Amino acid sequence: MSEVIIMDLSGTYPGMDMPPGRVIDCTGIGGSMRYCEPQAYEALRTKVRDSAASPRGIHFIDGGDYHYLSMLWTGMLAEPFSLIVFDHHPDMQPPLFDGVLSCGGWVAGVLDGNPMLDKVLLAGISPSLAGETLPWKDRVLALDEGSFTFDGFREALGFLDRSLPVYLSIDKDVLGRQWARTNWDQGSLSLPLLEKAIEALAARFRVIGADICGLDPESADPDVLEVNSRTDRELASFLRGILSV
Repeated sequence: MSEVIIMDLSGTYPGMDMPPGRVIDCTGIGGSMRYCEPQAYEALRTKVRDSAASPRGIHFIDGGDYHYLSMLWTGMLAEPFSLIVFDHHPDMQPPLFDGVLSCGGWVAGVLDGNPMLDKVLLAGISPSLAGETLPWKDRVLALDEGSFTFDGFREALGFLDRSLPVYLSIDKDVLGRQWARTNWDQGSLSLPLLEKAIEALAARFRVIGADICGLDPESADPDVLEVNSRTDRELASFLRGILSV
């Protein structure tokens, strides 16, 4: 069974009813929210290394402010792979500061910096942000929220090399507020459609690892915590049956 790793950066997870998993306490690491300074990234990498956690599992990585942690987990993969990202944002913005990693630019960082990555499929992004993908048009296919359908996603899987495994990254801001409450603007995908799309993915590819972000660290509202907890538990249970590990 795939191990569940919970990286707690904001201190939100202790107030949630999360699926059983191993917690990596990262709450004392400064310089890591939205923009991750080099020393903070090294501290996070050390935490993961010391935990002996594998990238071939299910990783909860706190709020969307920390989505750059997908770069850390995919950087541990020792074989060529494709990346599929469900996110309302492409996360392909150029860095504002040299040497500082951003939650809004980590996909571009993996494309430019990880030689094991082949191609990227982005699903559910805001139509207004689709232009961010143009510099990587040969290696990135984007399905925006307005035109996202199950059949369209299944067809888009043909963009990826069938012989390579897939790492899956999910930001819950791709979902409507019935299924997630985040501190970013959200899309409108339903959780059942997301799971149906992932099932189609798993029917054609080996899914070797996954991460999930999309909390609202700024809210202690019990209703917000419960909505996110319920979806996190559902995704963990669902992904255990999907991952090829």
